[in-house]
Amino acid sequence: MTKIAALLAAAALSFGALTADAQILRSEVVVEGDRILLGDVFDGIADNAGVAVAQSPAPGRRVVLEADFLARIAQTHRVNWRPQSRLDRVTVSRAGTEVGTDAVRAAVAVAIQDSAAGRTRGRIEVDLDLRTVDLTVTSTAAATVGVESLSIDPGTGRFTATVVAPARGPVQARQQVAGRAITLIDLPVPTRRVTPGEVISIRDIDWIQVRDERNLGDVLTDAEALIGQTPRRTLAAGQPVRSRDVAAPITVGKNSSVSMVFETQNMTLIARGRALQDGAVGDTIRVLNTQSNRTIDAVVAAPGLVRIVRAGSPTLARSN
Repeated sequence: MTKIAALLAAAALSFGALTADAQILRSEVVVEGDRILLGDVFDGIADNAGVAVAQSPAPGRRVVLEADFLARIAQTHRVNWRPQSRLDRVTVSRAGTEVGTDAVRAAVAVAIQDSAAGRTRGRIEVDLDLRTVDLTVTSTAAATVGVESLSIDPGTGRFTATVVAPARGPVQARQQVAGRAITLIDLPVPTRRVTPGEVISIRDIDWIQVRDERNLGDVLTDAEALIGQTPRRTLAAGQPVRSRDVAAPITVGKNSSVSMVFETQNMTLIARGRALQDGAVGDTIRVLNTQSNRTIDAVVAAPGLVRIVRAGSPTLARSN
């Protein structure tokens, strides 16, 4: 019995020493570099912690090291560890920085802008067919985007491109994208609420940038078409204006008294009349000659002043 007890005691001491020296398997680990090290997998490694045992996954990805693989590297590098079951494993994730979809759109837009097709289109904005782009770089690399190749249909704006990250240096991620390039245009808009009767000045105009979707219709694109005009309806601040929304301000009001001027090379005749229509400068309106009681056509020249259409015009004076 004494010998058996001694053997059991020795075995217990031996098991205790083995347990004390055993390395602990990590369950999850995040690595920075392109190699998985022995010290990443096992905790408590002293001498060989910096030995590479596997390739790291791509930035932002992960890999699972299974029990059989772990047993092999433990045996190869004399690590005091053995798998307890096939469920022993280590999940290794690689740190990374995702490149935003906005950065991809911006890089492709610049590439299109610099191409021959882009220079004919004007300023460019890009829509991608994919909602998200799968580009991830290491945490130490710049999250920038370069465009390796580009093909675009100038008529439709459809494009395909190969984007890489980072933009400079060794490429860590590459993906093909497709989408549509849209031209941006500048539109003049009111800086404030403008009501009928007010005259729009240059101080009332700001600019916004919108997509040219080929359905702008009669939206005004020239500030000169707004300056000096008055709204037919209330104009909202910051909203595009259509040509039918504005008109020249009324210079001569209906039923107002006007001076009628008729000029030839040799004489100038002036008479009093009454406007039968509203009119802006340059409009032809009907005017009643209050002395002869005849209706004539006249062109509005200024407030209270109209010029009679010359003889020979099909709009000559006619009987009322």
